[in-house]
Order: sequence, then C-alpha cells, then structure tokens
Amino acid sequence: MPSLPLRLSALFLALGLSACDDAPRFTKAEPGEARSGGATTVRKTDQNAFSLPSANLPPSRRVDFSVGNSFFRSPWVIAPSTTTARDGLGPLFNTNACQNCHIKDGRGHPPTPDSANAVSMLVRLSIPDSPAYATVIEQLGIVPEPVYGGQFQDMAVPGVTPEGKVRVEYTPVPIRFKDGTEVELRKPVLQFSQLGYGPMHPDTRFSARVAPPMIGLGLLEAIPEEAILANAA
Repeated sequence: MPSLPLRLSALFLALGLSACDDAPRFTKAEPGEARSGGATTVRKTDQNAFSLPSANLPPSRRVDFSVGNSFFRSPWVIAPSTTTARDGLGPLFNTNACQNCHIKDGRGHPPTPDSANAVSMLVRLSIPDSPAYATVIEQLGIVPEPVYGGQFQDMAVPGVTPEGKVRVEYTPVPIRFKDGTEVELRKPVLQFSQLGYGPMHPDTRFSARVAPPMIGLGLLEAIPEEAILANAA
C-alpha cells in the first residue's frame, strides 16, 4: 500500500514552511517554570517523576491515588477470567494497559521502524462526509472508515487477525530562523502494511495521535463546573 501522508497541523505548516522568528534559547528557566504546578509541584526529576502524587496531597487522599494508579498500570485480560474487574480485552485493541501508551504517566512516542506494534500512538480513521451520512455524523462527529472503523487497531487476542501494522517515516524539512540559525524538522508520513481485512476506502483520512502526559489532569478535574461556566462568559 502506498505511503499515506499524515495531516499536519496549521501550526506545523506555519513553522516549517514559512519564515520564523529568532531561534529559541534554553539557557535559563522562564518565570514560574521552576514550580509550574505551584504547591503541587513534585521536585523529583528521575524517570518516575510524572508517576508521583501531587506534593501537597494529604495522606488521606494518597490511598485513592495508589488505587487509581494500580488500575492505570495493570493489564486487562481476555474474558472470561477470574479477574472480573479487568477482563474483556479484545478481540481487537491497541494495547492492554493505560500505562503502555502514557509511558510512566508521561508522553508516548511514534513507533520506530523495528517496533512490533504502534503502542503509544494510534491512528483515527474517517472518510469524507456527505448528506447520506447525516445520522452517523450527528452521532459520532465523523464517518468511520467502512472496514476498519474510526480507529486502527494493530493488536488482537489469540486467534484473531490484527487490523494491520502502521509505521511512521519522515521527510526532512529544513527551516531558517531570522537570526540565521538553521534547523531541520521532520514531516511524518504514515505507512500501513499487512492489512488484515482488505483495502481501505480510497478517500480515507488519517489522524495520528501520540498519548499525552497525564500530569495536571487532576487539577483540571478539581475545578468546579460552576466556576468554569462563570468564567466562560
């Protein structure tokens, strides 16, 4: 199957294909960067820093954090199983645990050329809309690809054929900042292979998603809905 270009955001296009300001400097911390989370900021800086509870979380709430974190790390299994709280995996899936995508509660990454699967990056699928799909668009917001649905799944339980494999290749895009600094960006190109259920719709649209870091989500959840609505005006 031929290469399928990854749709780039307007921000990337503006940065990579037009003139840029001076090159960014990282010689010192920006104001407020040292404690970006205020009193919740964790000072640990090793590979597990994103996996820790907020620094000011009281002991009574740390048990809740530990329980939630265990669900985040533990894998799901095929049903039926003695582990009734974690069964129901498959038949098709992208990975069997949250932690596999949000690596150590941090950001994921695209698959390398030699990766067995694309864990921590998934690809959304859709086809162009039309009046015939009005009901589907109202329900889902998109028109899923007719064979593979709205999300490409490259893993499966034993006895089931995965939907295929997806990889990312890169085309170099050189740019120059106004101060003369030259850097090279990379334009991603999606490659699909070993499609398990036939070819895709010829007009399929693709949107690659790398798993975001989990830090800060609890702070957003702690904001009362009425406060958000009050500020919306």
